[in-house]
Amino acid sequence: MLKIPLNVIVCKCACIVTLFLQACAYIPEFGIQGHGGKAEAHQGTFLAINARHPVKTAHVLRLDWESQKHLLDLLILQGANRCYPASVQLANERQTLIVRELVAGMVFDASDNLLIQREKLARLEVKLNYVNKFDTCYPDPSSTPIPLVLEADASTSRHHLLTDEIIQLLNSDNQFPFNSSEINPKYQNRLVKAMDLLVQIEDYILVVSGHADERGLDPFNLALSQRRTEAVTHFLVSQGMAKSAIIEQALGEGNPLFSGDSEAIYQVNRRVNIRLLTANTQELRR
Repeated sequence: MLKIPLNVIVCKCACIVTLFLQACAYIPEFGIQGHGGKAEAHQGTFLAINARHPVKTAHVLRLDWESQKHLLDLLILQGANRCYPASVQLANERQTLIVRELVAGMVFDASDNLLIQREKLARLEVKLNYVNKFDTCYPDPSSTPIPLVLEADASTSRHHLLTDEIIQLLNSDNQFPFNSSEINPKYQNRLVKAMDLLVQIEDYILVVSGHADERGLDPFNLALSQRRTEAVTHFLVSQGMAKSAIIEQALGEGNPLFSGDSEAIYQVNRRVNIRLLTANTQELRR
């Protein structure tokens, strides 16, 4: 009977364990670190469904991933990359991560990230619909040619660019928590930046309109929208703006941005909108 030395057996066992651990930690088709791989280069063809084979959970998740990819591509075409570049970047990275997890057989991780992706893209879609309806995001200077402006029209163009920037600041991150009139810190920062630009306009009026979502009784929502209007007015005055330059409106649950009963829609409708009236609009109070 052939006897194998103990040290040889220990060495071979150690090699087998090492190879096993490496196989567990290996994610197929990753390619060279930092350079992606087949899973990233061929995202549209991984886990293809074959009519001759049963459909597995990974294939169902792959279809869900594809649906989210199409939605993300559509949002980018609608301007999401200009309005919310950080959100788009994170969504793209999450799409790639889901591909890696599916190819590696990490079904549960991929499922969790798909749920997160669906929620994030739904929020991004609501925000993008809002800015596309009531405002515009600034185009990328590298992709949009700057139009030639005659010298006589230069001051008018500068005025329009200035007012557009101020309006965007006044109406971004302008939502409120449920049943609250507390201004969120992001909106406070935007209001301060808008005031820094307003000093360049000689004569203006701000029309501050408070809104509430549709939950609750009409009198309560009207009072809540009034408190939100007053909170914004108080903040602007505390930063040095003249009270006479502000008109307040409380609209309650009227004029919602979107109709529906989801929390995302409720959140968007809990807001304060601010209109900027200048001498050029011919709408200033007399």
